[in-house]
Amino acid sequence: LPPSTESHYARVACFCTYCTRKVYDGLNLSRICPLPCGPLIEETFSLRYVEMNVQQTFLANLLRRTGLFTEAQLEILLKADLSEENGIAGAVVRLEMAKEAEFLEKFAPLLGLRYVDLTKTVPTNEALQLLPARAVYQYNALPLSVEEGELTVALSDPMNSVAADGIRLVCGHPVRVCIAPSEEIDKAIKRHYGVGAEALDAMIEDGRYD
Repeated sequence: LPPSTESHYARVACFCTYCTRKVYDGLNLSRICPLPCGPLIEETFSLRYVEMNVQQTFLANLLRRTGLFTEAQLEILLKADLSEENGIAGAVVRLEMAKEAEFLEKFAPLLGLRYVDLTKTVPTNEALQLLPARAVYQYNALPLSVEEGELTVALSDPMNSVAADGIRLVCGHPVRVCIAPSEEIDKAIKRHYGVGAEALDAMIEDGRYD
């Protein structure tokens, strides 16, 4: 049972059916009993259902704390497809419930993330050199600065932990995420890297860019 990407928000306990050893408590990524004791008590469907309820409650509470949405709007947002571009921020914009910058400025701090205005922030050369253009366009991430070996990058989806992990693997440094509107990130990437995603793909395919 592979853990969901947001399983760290859940508080679900699973126990081995034979030895009753707890093998998953919502914080431990492993759901496999260290002893060969057989299947877990919870069925896959019921476990995922409980996790989903916990995640939706967590997200609903965060969205409510922004003060931007009515209860009716929250219900609509929680049914939106968050797998589309920019996750929850993208859903807010597509449903015309708030401007992206307005939403992110209120939402990011609730997750302990800093909101940054890229029109007033200049990336350092050291940061730009740490992250290759291919990764920048893949994750729509703008490297901003390096402090004590830690790379700070701007992302537009505050709940996208996959991007942060991917960037960490690419650059080989610890990564600190801050949040900025996708349009500002796009403009800054074009300004500092000077090549569009489509052109970059073509360069990679024909060997002009590694």
